[in-house]
Amino acid sequence: MKNLKTIFSLFFILSWMSTNAQIKLVKRIESEKHRSFTVFSDKTGAISYYTEGENKNYERHIVWVDSQLNPVKTIINVIPHKLKRGKSSASSNKIVYLNYSKKGSYKLSVSRKTGGTKMFSGVLPKKSAVLSFSMMEERLIAFIKANKNYFIRSFDLKTGKYKDVALPVSGYKKPHLDAYGKHDDEYHIQFEVKADEGGYKHLVFKYDAHAKLIGKPLSFDLGEKKQITDLRLSNNNDGSYLISGTYSLRSRKGYSQGFFTGRLSAAGKTSALKYHNFLDLEHFTEYLSEKRQKKVEKKKAKKEKKGKELYGKFLATTHGFYLTENKSYVVSEFYVPTYRTEHYTTYVNGQSVTKTKRVFDGYLYTHALVSSITKEGDIEWTNIFKMHVDYKPFFVKRFIRKSVDENDNLELSYSGKSFIYFKTFSDDGKTMRDESISVIETLSENDKVKYTTSTGISYWYDDYYIVTGYQKIKNKEADKKKRKIYFINKIKY
Repeated sequence: MKNLKTIFSLFFILSWMSTNAQIKLVKRIESEKHRSFTVFSDKTGAISYYTEGENKNYERHIVWVDSQLNPVKTIINVIPHKLKRGKSSASSNKIVYLNYSKKGSYKLSVSRKTGGTKMFSGVLPKKSAVLSFSMMEERLIAFIKANKNYFIRSFDLKTGKYKDVALPVSGYKKPHLDAYGKHDDEYHIQFEVKADEGGYKHLVFKYDAHAKLIGKPLSFDLGEKKQITDLRLSNNNDGSYLISGTYSLRSRKGYSQGFFTGRLSAAGKTSALKYHNFLDLEHFTEYLSEKRQKKVEKKKAKKEKKGKELYGKFLATTHGFYLTENKSYVVSEFYVPTYRTEHYTTYVNGQSVTKTKRVFDGYLYTHALVSSITKEGDIEWTNIFKMHVDYKPFFVKRFIRKSVDENDNLELSYSGKSFIYFKTFSDDGKTMRDESISVIETLSENDKVKYTTSTGISYWYDDYYIVTGYQKIKNKEADKKKRKIYFINKIKY
């Protein structure tokens, strides 16, 4: 065990209490090796990282830990150096990795806490990109794009055998991939296609664990004047779905003007559709400065005098319905694209000329909207709060995690650069808690944190959460003046 601790360079802080008695940092792990942490619901977890092996290959270390973050078992897998691309998925005390090369050769590894690792080899079509990777029972669904075609590969995790299924989208006009992922015991893939009668409609292909298409694809739209910009399906108990998402007006493509909710039958028939203009929602503009809020209200008043509505231009990703015993909630996260200017040199007529270009620099998340929805689809209340996420992803993602406390109040949490934020709303929309915990504390009072980045938060068990991220630290008193570390914090809230 001593050697194990030396190899992993694990350093612990056994107790630290924040200024807020509600939140407690229970334990901290630091490592200078690149790591990731996987949470399992049975009070266990796994730390994974890579090291250099022989013949330019690399070794993947999987360290299973108990609820106290103590190492229990270590598995080491050798991965050929050509297999640089990869995806991973975890569930039910197992972690699955798919490492593949540009030419398509791959290694599929299934690591179990109690049974070691099984490795399977195979080949993907050339120029393949694995878009998604989801475990379903003892099978794995990989959603893959090869050249301009999409297909699903369903793996048997016990034998490594697989089945390929092409998506039947070739018969549709201008298919555009919108979303994909696991929904309970189904895998859904959403496309927007051009309708024969004009406009666009939404298609949802549903597959089981064996990549078998479940019925016909769901096909629906929001009518002539509206277009879906984001969509989430939530399983209902009767085989139908609750739907939530954002929409744009036909004349304002590219941005969202509001969000919608409704129901979708197993046959693809919509009902109880309700549309909500963002600018009509209570509290919505409160993330703006007072000056900008007054400007918006002035514009709204002018439009209303003419019998018209004022619409804004927003980018948002909406969560599926979050259902409690008595309530239905929808959460939306808003973001804006950011850009940076780069300088480069080119030659014109033999002369060097310095030019500039605009380069996408990730999405900055600005604020979040919380809505309580009645059974009829009407809004009971809304609330809004600013988001403090310094990490700018290059793809649209959802940062906020949802749960309820013992009093059935809605609890939201997400991580920023150096803090974890907790928001709690009562069943009538009032803010009950607005707290944060710093994640910059380190092992020594002489440490000076230069930056904290890529933080993430996951619920673990009972009142415990796991927070991970990277930090750059300076310490003039230490033998090593500078260090870059990956940290794992176990906190109680």
